[in-house]
Amino acid sequence: MPVLDIDGHRLRQSLAIIDYLDQTRGLGLLPLDPVQRAKVSGLARRLAMDVHPICNLPVVRYAAGITGDETIKGDWMQRFIGPGLTAFETLLTSFKQDPFCNGSKPGLVDICLIPQLYNASRWNASFADCPKICTIAAHCAALPAFADAHPDRVKPQSNHEGQNAATVRTQCPKPDVRLKTGLTACGSHSTVVGSMSGGTSQNAGLL
Repeated sequence: MPVLDIDGHRLRQSLAIIDYLDQTRGLGLLPLDPVQRAKVSGLARRLAMDVHPICNLPVVRYAAGITGDETIKGDWMQRFIGPGLTAFETLLTSFKQDPFCNGSKPGLVDICLIPQLYNASRWNASFADCPKICTIAAHCAALPAFADAHPDRVKPQSNHEGQNAATVRTQCPKPDVRLKTGLTACGSHSTVVGSMSGGTSQNAGLL
């Protein structure tokens, strides 16, 4: 479970931690307008609550355990990650990618998306037919905060459970990425969030 000690408090769970940092540190991860904020928050939760939980390793390990079939892990992940990302791609049409999920700088949705793309690549769940996602992924990858937050900075790919050690780059055509100067990102890794907020984390990753 993600835990962040900050401001004399101990906070738990990724979205709660991010919400606290956004409100107390002015990170601008969500729009200020209440209606737009709710819409963007709903887009992020499409990943964090619909795709992510069912594709957690304890879930797929349990599925393999009760069936006695280790090969089911890959089938399980592909069954839920691929369609989940395809549905997310469709939802993106209601938002302006400029070039991130809903604007000109990374926000909550991007923070929720990138870990799911890593998980997709680990388990060979294709999203190459999702051009919006591929473009967003390329722009996020070009930012140091996302690179610093990559799981392989903590644990090499060869030690990860999964079928495939391929990266996002193998799934998507290489786009023409021209980042606007001065862009920074709040990464999905707790050490990045901690360094931005002045807090300390007890977990290797927020999502």
